[in-house]
Amino acid sequence: MHDQNDIEDIRAASFDSVAGLYEEARAGYPREVYEEMEKYVSFSQRTRLLEIGAGEGKATWDIYQRWQPQVTAIEPGQALRKLLRKRFQEADGIRIVGTRFEEFIPEEPYDCIVSATAFHWVKKDVRYTKTAQLLKEKGHLVLYWNNYSRNDEPIFDEIQEIYRFYHPDEAKRRDIREAHREKIDGRRRELAESGYFRLVSHREYIHMKNYTAKGYADLLRTFSDNSTRDERSLSVFYHAIEDVIRKNGDRLELPIHVNLEIGAKNR
Repeated sequence: MHDQNDIEDIRAASFDSVAGLYEEARAGYPREVYEEMEKYVSFSQRTRLLEIGAGEGKATWDIYQRWQPQVTAIEPGQALRKLLRKRFQEADGIRIVGTRFEEFIPEEPYDCIVSATAFHWVKKDVRYTKTAQLLKEKGHLVLYWNNYSRNDEPIFDEIQEIYRFYHPDEAKRRDIREAHREKIDGRRRELAESGYFRLVSHREYIHMKNYTAKGYADLLRTFSDNSTRDERSLSVFYHAIEDVIRKNGDRLELPIHVNLEIGAKNR
C-alpha cells in the first residue's frame, strides 16, 4: 500500500517514461509570460536563474533565447535530461543538474527561481522555505502553468462523454474548466499566504495549439494520471478520442489556460 507521498513520487517520476512524446505534444508558453516577468526581474547575462523541473526544455529555451542568463536547470528524469542536453549542447550558460529540488544543494544564491508546469510536484513542506533560502535578498519566484482546457465547441462535449464512459478516474469526468479554476485559485492563494513571498503579479492568458487525433492522444499520454497506468487499460479511451477528432477533420484547436504567479521574497 502506497501512502500519498509515495503516490505523488510515482506520478512525478512517470514523466520520464513518456519523455519522447513531450517535444511535439506539450505546448510552449506565450510571450506575455516573459514580458510580465521583465517588469519585476532585471534579466541580463549575469542573472543567476534556477529552473525547477525543466522537463525537455521548452521554458528553458524561451528564457535562454530571450535573456541569455546563467541557468541551472534541475531535472530528475534521466530521459528528459538527455533531451535537455541535446537541445542545449552548445549553450555555455546552461548547467543541467540531475536531482530533485528537495535534494539540490546550490553553490550560491539566485536572482530568480522559475518553474513552468512543475512546481506542484515539489513537496509542500519545502516549496517556499527552500526557494526563499536559495534566493538573494531581492529575488523573485516565478511560477507558471499550462492548463490544457476546452471551450464550448461541440467536439469538447463529445470528448467529455468519452471521459465519462471510458476513463477510470472519476475526477476526470467533470468539466475541466472547473478543476482548472480551483487549481489556479489555490496556487495564487498558496503563494500569497506562504509567509515567504509577497504576491506581486497574478496573470492569466489563453493561447491555442492545434492537434491531430494522434497528437492529442499523445498529449493525454504525457499526463501523470494516464502515464502511471498500463497503456492497454486506456487503449479504448485513446481510440475513442482519436476517432472523434478524425471525424472533425483530424484537427483539434485546443485552448490552453495559462496562470502566472510572481512572488517577491519577503525581507
